[in-house]
Amino acid sequence: MSLKALAAGKPMGDERGIALVMALGILVVCAIMVTTVIAYTSSGQRTSYFSKARLTAFDAADAGMNNAFAVLNLPTNN
Repeated sequence: MSLKALAAGKPMGDERGIALVMALGILVVCAIMVTTVIAYTSSGQRTSYFSKARLTAFDAADAGMNNAFAVLNLPTNN
């Protein structure tokens, strides 16, 4: 093949199956990207849920301690 043919953008040989190969390659890359996004999102959601549960438990414990201190500091209990 001459340089003129390459510069003109003519195919170098039999390239009839290249569209299928390229489409499959792009499809695989997109599938990997979607899977990664779903995994990242579900991981963030799970972390958020555990963080909220931890804070709720801490707030409940803090309220219980405050209630106990209030009961112990009543003048009628002395």
